[in-house]
Formats: sequence, structure tokens, C-alpha cells
Amino acid sequence: MDFNNRAMRVGSAWTCLRGSFPSRSPSVSYERLPRESSIKPQDIKKQGINCLSIVLVLFLVMATGVSAGLICRSSESVTEYPLLINATIEILTKGLAQKKFTNVDLVKAYLARIAEVNEILHAVNEVNPDALDIAVQLDLERSSGIIRSSLHGIPLLIKDTIATKDKMNNTAGSWALLGAKVPRDATVAQKLRDAGAILLGKTNLSQWAHFRSLNTTNGWSALGGQVYSPYFPYADPLGSSSGSAVASALGLALGCLGTETDGSIVSPSSYNNLVGIKPTVGLTSRHLVIPVSEHQDTVGPLARTVKDAAYILQAIAGVDPLDNCTSAIPDGVIPNYITACKLSALSGSRLGIPRDVISLLLDNTTGSIIEAFEYALDSLRAAGATIVDDANFTEAAEFENSTLSTEIIYADFVVNLQSHLESLTYNPKNITSLTDLRKFTQSCPLENYPMRDTGLWDQALQQNWNNTHPHPWPAYQKNLYHGGEGGLLGAIDRHNLDAVILPAKFASGWAAAVGAVIVTVPLGSYPAGTPIVQNSWGLIESALNIPFGISFLGAKFTEAKLIGLTYAFEQRTLSLYMKDCGDFYGQPNAYGVPAGDTTNGGDVELPKVCTWKRASSRQENGDDGAENGQVGPFVDLDETTRRLASGKILSHRTAKKLQVHRLVAQTKDEKVSYSRLEKGSPMDPSISTTMMTSSSKKELATAKRELTFTKQLASLRAENRRALAHLTLPQQRAGVAKAKRQQEKWNRERIGMEIKRQVKANP
Repeated sequence: MDFNNRAMRVGSAWTCLRGSFPSRSPSVSYERLPRESSIKPQDIKKQGINCLSIVLVLFLVMATGVSAGLICRSSESVTEYPLLINATIEILTKGLAQKKFTNVDLVKAYLARIAEVNEILHAVNEVNPDALDIAVQLDLERSSGIIRSSLHGIPLLIKDTIATKDKMNNTAGSWALLGAKVPRDATVAQKLRDAGAILLGKTNLSQWAHFRSLNTTNGWSALGGQVYSPYFPYADPLGSSSGSAVASALGLALGCLGTETDGSIVSPSSYNNLVGIKPTVGLTSRHLVIPVSEHQDTVGPLARTVKDAAYILQAIAGVDPLDNCTSAIPDGVIPNYITACKLSALSGSRLGIPRDVISLLLDNTTGSIIEAFEYALDSLRAAGATIVDDANFTEAAEFENSTLSTEIIYADFVVNLQSHLESLTYNPKNITSLTDLRKFTQSCPLENYPMRDTGLWDQALQQNWNNTHPHPWPAYQKNLYHGGEGGLLGAIDRHNLDAVILPAKFASGWAAAVGAVIVTVPLGSYPAGTPIVQNSWGLIESALNIPFGISFLGAKFTEAKLIGLTYAFEQRTLSLYMKDCGDFYGQPNAYGVPAGDTTNGGDVELPKVCTWKRASSRQENGDDGAENGQVGPFVDLDETTRRLASGKILSHRTAKKLQVHRLVAQTKDEKVSYSRLEKGSPMDPSISTTMMTSSSKKELATAKRELTFTKQLASLRAENRRALAHLTLPQQRAGVAKAKRQQEKWNRERIGMEIKRQVKANP
């Protein structure tokens, strides 16, 4: 099929299971640039292309070899290229095998795709500077007949908690770990490399896997900024693996790795129209993955199809001597997840619905979700599944009101974080414990404290015991009972179920408690007339076209069974859209007819649900654009103060200026400390100052330079800070200093030109 002649159409409103199903292309509008060979002089007037547009198009094509998500090579013989936003592993592998494009072409295409959208949606923290070199090597291997696996040459992104020993950083979205080095790749990263995948870069996330603050947003990190879901302006991306989800949804990579403690794969997959697999704890190694909880952490894939997610899971699963939990894999053998993708998998299956859980978690935003869920049951029955109603969780109410899971995570995090910090071969900030990390975060202006507090860390430290003490054991056992016999595992055993099914919004906690598996697939989207619900930070939680998913929950190590069930569900409910995870049938239009089909209105132009635009100058100056029906990025705190979605406060009131008072330590062995005090505030009487020796003067000068550098770094735009992220500290200092000198030079030239203009105007 000729993908070049197919327009990318977005925002179509076709029905699936009587519910509005979102287009696989999000509502962000990206027009495909014409290929170089398609621009002809006689077409310029007809297509309305001005000369500047032609120059820009030619420059982009020649510079990158891609056109807005379209793989493009200079070879005249190549006539078919897949759209990255709809590409699958099998499509790309077939194209590579037939030499229609190379791994280098793929990497260039994906890098250009990232450049198109990342400045707005902030899904990717950094790209791998060695990606093209790796692609060249993999092309050479392919030309020599060496194919490592189905992932050979496939570009993937990984969450910025998964360590790599290369030029990329491993930060969890925090400035505290910028520049830190690890002894080796994380096991899952090494497995992807061994399979021939190209690690294209690191994705943004909720900082520290959403385990820092009680007052923050999904998808925000100090290093990467705020991730947005592409299905509605300023939409909440949900979950800590939010960058991985948005990157997968937009075709910034074929798929991504995320991590989950409780909901961090399931939730962003659901809200970004993706397949997400939260594996059994112990199926995939957590070695050198920045941790939250050893009892609940797991690493899994996010992709646009079940089969693509299965390919990625196949590559990363397995026993790892460096993670004891993986020794629980039955017989140490990993099933074939790809062959589990069978259309007949639902036939004869038993699927349970815990109605008590649904009743507990209903709210004013879940009506459309429940309606789509009920219609999905008809599709499952038609496929041969037996639906077991009222497969209830006997401890559902007690579990939902319990704080045991949180206490266990607190106990784990204190110890697990320290173990990770001790494993670093280079620790630039010398942070060795949660106490050190909290101190750094609260003192670093780049970390947006106290606007985003350290409440979770405060409580973990205040709890004053960790998982090396006997205190957590009774809590852990009771939590296992809530999620096991009294929850998910008990329902599966009592009713002889193959899986439990729930709306994805209700699913994650029950499996997290016992480390069980969840596979989430798209179900539908909020229909027309859905009221816009906005949280206190200005992110949109529900609105027209925002997707939601359905989750299949199973017993431990039943990934193959759940992959089969979800694949069969996916193929039936998306039969107009995809076929066998391979042949692209085109975006269905408002009449439910695939684009390009001229029967029954197939050539009707599709309406766009919404188009993402940058904030106008009015919005940047404080006007939220409400008069135009747009949802602005601000939350009014009072009549004179408003908070941006980024967390920044804008106020018309005069704020007290802060002064930095230097406090010199009494002995040269002690480090110089700084306190940021309000003007007029007394200095801490417990700290006395002394005459500065030459040694203390040097220390003071060093500390002053460090503070100046931090301020200069904070003044840079987010994209400029990210551009410096992969450099060493001296290189970062040099880059900031060079930028400052250049700015000063421009200022002098501007002032000089203004003086000359005034002199000329007033001789």
C-alpha cells in the first residue's frame, strides 16, 4: 500500500462499541511536509506554497532526510514509506528486510519527529548522541546477514529512571543526579541492546517516579518540564511514565519502556490510547533502575499495538542474577509472547468483573467510561468469552481505605534509594541518602521548591523505620491479604477466572499490592458534550477526545495468557482500523469508513477535534484566551495572583526581595553554608562568623561561583538546559559563560546602535 498518498487525518469521531473512539493519531495536528521530488514549479500556485515554505521544506528534507514522521530516502527507487505514527515492528522490519530504508533512515526520521513536537509536549528529556553511529553498525550487521532479533534496528525510548552507561544521563528528572555515572547498563537496557534495538533517548516522567511531592502534577520533572497528553490542549498525561506514553502515542519511537510501582504504566497508557504491559514483579529486572519500592517496582513496555508491546516484553523479560526477584520466574523460562497473539484467545475464556470495586470508585467523570466498558462486554461475549459478574473482592472497601501500601513504599524507598546511590561510580552532588536528597532539592532553585514540596520524603523520613526493621512485616502481610485472597488473586481462584477486567482507571492498586500483571488496551474516549474538568494546576483531566482504556488483570506470571486475550480484543474492536498488527487500513472518518475508501462517504473531509497551538502573546501575558473557548494554562489563586501549569507564580503584588547572607564556618574543615533569608531577617545566632583565612576565602569564592552558575543555569530556557544536560560540569560552565558573553556582546551592540540612531535623528 502506498503510504505516501495517504493524508494524516486526525480527530475523527467514529464509534466503537457505541462509544466515541479516538483516532490513533492524537488531536495535535502535524502536516506532512512534501517530499523533495513532489514539489514542482507548476504546483506552487495550485498548492498555495510560498517561496519561503519551499525553502524551508527543501532545507528540512536535505538536512534530515525525513518529512514530518515520514521515512524518506534519496533513492529514486523507493516509493513506499510508513508513517511513523502508525508504524509497527512488523512493518518496519519488512521495510528494512526489503531495503526500502535503513536503520540510519529510521533514526533520522524519529529524531526529526521528536524535534517537531517535543518543544511543546516535553516528552523526551534527551536523545542519544550515539544513535546514528549505532544505526550504522546495525545496518552493517544486517548487510552481513546478522539479524539479532525482530527488534534489530528498531528505535526505542526508555524512561529516565533506567540507567545506561553511555553519554546519556540517568536522572529521574532531578538536577540532583545530572552527570551521575553508573557501572553498567541497567539489565533491561542491556537486553534491548543485545536484541539490536536502538536506544534513541530518555523520556520525561513525573519526577522520582512521582515519589517526591504531595503537591505536584503528573508528568512534571525539574529537568524536563511538564509533559502534556496530545489529545487535548494542556491535558494531564497521567502516571509517572508519562513521557514514554506521549512519545509512543506520537510516534517519537516505535515504543518505549516505562516503570510502574502503582499505576505508572497502566494510567498513562489508558489516557494516551496505548497498550501498556505492567509485568509481574520479578519478570523483568530492576537492576540499576532508579527505585521506589522493591516490593512493587516493575519495568514494562508501552506501544501502540499489543503485538509490538509483546515483542518488547519478550526482549526484556528473564532471570537476572543481579535482581533476586527474577528467580521466581517459573522454571526460569519465558513463554513466547508473540505466538500468544491469537485471534481465538478469547474463545472459552472466563473473565470476571468485581462490581464492588466499580461501585467504590465511581465519580462524576466515569459515566462515559462505564458505558463503554459495558458495551465492551458484548464484544467479549461475541468472541466466546464467559463474563462472570460479581466476581467481587471481599476486602475491597478495607483495601481502598487502607494506608498500608503507602507505609510499605515509604519503608522501601529509604533503603532502595540509598542502595542505588551507593552503586553510582560518579556522584557529582555527593548525595548518599534520602536526607541528602531532600536537602539538595529544598535548596536548589531549579527544583521548584517549595511550590512543589517534598511531602512524601518528609513522611518517609518521619516514619523513622525502613524495610530492614521488623515493623513493616505485619503491614506487608496484611497488604498481601488485601490484594491476594481478599482481592485480585482470591477472585481469580474462587471463580476459576483467566482474568479480571476493569476500566483502567480502577485497576492498578489491586495488582500492585501483590505484584501481579496488568495489560491495558484502548477502550474509547470521552464523547462530545463531556464537561471539561481541570485540576488545581490547570491540567485537563477529562474532556472531549481524551482516551481511556480497559485493563485485564491476571495472576502472577500469566503475561502470555493476558497478551492473547487483549490481542483478540484489540483485533475485534479495532477491525476497521488495523489488521493483524500490520496492514494499515487508514484513519476512519466520521462515518466509520477508512480514509481512502470512496464508498459510503469515505472521501468526506474529517473535522479536527482540536489543534494544539503555542500560547499566544496574550496568553503569555496573562490572558488565558477563555473568550475564544480555549482552556488557558493558568489557575487564578486570588485576584492578583495566578499559577501557570508549570508551577510558576505570576503576581501583581510586590514580593519581598531575598538576600543571600554568607555564613562562614568556624573551621576550615567545615563546608561553607548559605542561607536564603528575607531582607531584614536576623541571621541564625547559632552560627558565628570568624575572620576569613585564605583557605576559607577560596572556599567562599568556590561556593559563590557555584551559586552564580546555578542562577545562570536557572535563567536559561528549558530546552537550552536540556541541551547542556549530557555535558560534563566544566563543559556546562563553559557553555553558560559563552552564552552570557554573547548576550552581553549583543546588548552592547544594541545600545551602540540605539545611540547612533538617536545622534543621527538629533544632530
